[in-house]
Amino acid sequence: MPDGGAVNAALVVVGRVMRPFGIRGELKVALETDFPDVLRQRRELIITRDGISGSPAAVESVRIHQGAALVKLSGVDSRTDAEDLRGALLAVREEDRPELEEGRFWLDDIIGLEAVFEDGRSIGVITEVLTGLANDVWVAGKVLIPAVSEFIVRVDLEGRRVVVRDIAGLTGE
Repeated sequence: MPDGGAVNAALVVVGRVMRPFGIRGELKVALETDFPDVLRQRRELIITRDGISGSPAAVESVRIHQGAALVKLSGVDSRTDAEDLRGALLAVREEDRPELEEGRFWLDDIIGLEAVFEDGRSIGVITEVLTGLANDVWVAGKVLIPAVSEFIVRVDLEGRRVVVRDIAGLTGE
């Protein structure tokens, strides 16, 4: 089992261990990112139970299989080792995540931003991101905001706000 020193940096969860895969310690991981290459590009992932602190583990291999990632970590060499990690989160240090192209955002960057209409009226703070096949939906109070250009005017990460176009029916009024 991985036994590196504890990591207490800001972590970004990229997957959740669902179960062992096979008998050689491979993990079947549910992706919690729209960017599976984050896993492939890593030499190290952080194993965490709380998403706050954890232990580093060297990545031996990553492959995508039926919508999940199959991850082999150094020191996880048997089905029993892998079973011990069931339910654990796999994360990267926030400062190690790659830069995204213009107009793409990490989900955890969106959560906590204030959603406002173009005229400045507050909708509420975005508390959740629902991921969907067609597009994500940002939840601000009781308002569901489709994360598409017809609704999202601007995302200002530094100003901690999202400007939303006031389209009839958005707020249910």
